[in-house]
Amino acid sequence: MAMETASMDRPEHSAKRARAVVRLMAAVALSGLTGCHGSGVASAVTAAPSPQDAAPPAVVIERQPAPAPDSRPMMPGRIYAPGTGEVSCPSMEFETFLRAFANSGDMQLRYTARPVVYTVPYHDAHNTEPGDPAHPRWETVERNKPADDRFRYDSKLGTYIYDSSWLVPGQIWTGVDSEGRHVARPVVDLRIRDVSAGVAQVLLPNQVITFERRADCWYLTKDWSLDPFEGCDWPDQCRSQREYEAPYYEGD
Repeated sequence: MAMETASMDRPEHSAKRARAVVRLMAAVALSGLTGCHGSGVASAVTAAPSPQDAAPPAVVIERQPAPAPDSRPMMPGRIYAPGTGEVSCPSMEFETFLRAFANSGDMQLRYTARPVVYTVPYHDAHNTEPGDPAHPRWETVERNKPADDRFRYDSKLGTYIYDSSWLVPGQIWTGVDSEGRHVARPVVDLRIRDVSAGVAQVLLPNQVITFERRADCWYLTKDWSLDPFEGCDWPDQCRSQREYEAPYYEGD
C-alpha cells in the first residue's frame, strides 16, 4: 500500500520539483544579468577611498620676494654696494677712518656706538623760547641709532662736501653719477681736532661730533648740536631772532 501511494504521488512531486528548478534557474540568470550590468558601479564604489583614507590637500607656501635694499630712486653720486660679511675697520689713523666712515652707510651702521649721547638746545627739542631762563639751556638724550650726518669726502676735490641726503645701509658715496661725471656739492667747513690720543672731534658750523678709539676701531660716541641763539640777550634779542627763525619752526 505504501509503495502504491508513493507511486501515485510521484508525478505531482516531480512537477513541483520541476517548477522549483525553473524558478531557481531564472533567479540565477537574473542575478548574473544584474551582476554583469552593475559590475562597473560596484567596482567604482569599491575603489573609492573612504574620507579617512583620503590624502590631505597639498599645502602651497607662497614665498615673498626679498625686499630691495632701498625703494627710493638712487641719488647721483652714490651706488649700492652692501657688504657681504663683517665690516672691517678701514684704519686706526683717524682721518683715513673718517673718510671711509663718511662715505659708507654700512660703515656708519657698524661704527656708531650704542648708545650715542646727543646734546641739543632745550628750546629746539621742546619748542620753547631760546634764552628763556625758566628752562634749561641743553637737553641730553641717548639713542641707539646709526649716524645720519650729511658730510662726505670728495676724493676728486680732496675735501669734505655737504650731501643733500643721508646714506642708508648698503649705499656708498662715490662722487660720480651713472655716466661717470663728477657730482658737484657745496664744500663744507669741516675741521678735525685731536682732543687726546684716543678722542677726536669733527667740528662743523653747527655741530661737534666726537669719536673715541677702542680696541678694534674708532666709534662715533657723541653728537652735540650747537645753539644758533647762543649769546643772545633775553628777552628782546632772543625773541627777535626767534621770529626770524619762525618759518623753520612752523615747518617742523
